[in-house]
Amino acid sequence: DQDGMDFWVKSLQVQTKASIVLGFVTSDEYRLSSINEWFEQYLGRALDSSGAQYWLGQMKHGQGQDLIQSGIVSSEEFQTIFAGSLP
Repeated sequence: DQDGMDFWVKSLQVQTKASIVLGFVTSDEYRLSSINEWFEQYLGRALDSSGAQYWLGQMKHGQGQDLIQSGIVSSEEFQTIFAGSLP
């Protein structure tokens, strides 16, 4: 939106590009979007609110994307969904 664009353009006057990018990729909005995409990809469903809070909390405490995705695919839900299709 225009207000958001104006905010980030003004931010470029006082912040480095790297710090702005870091702000994007560590924002709750970005992280939740990523987590939701993984839920869709691995579990075939949208992220629910309790899962969102749990996984977002994990990311905020330093778990990387690889560990979050690993946690999703090692979940009981994933195992139940794909138990019959794995060798």
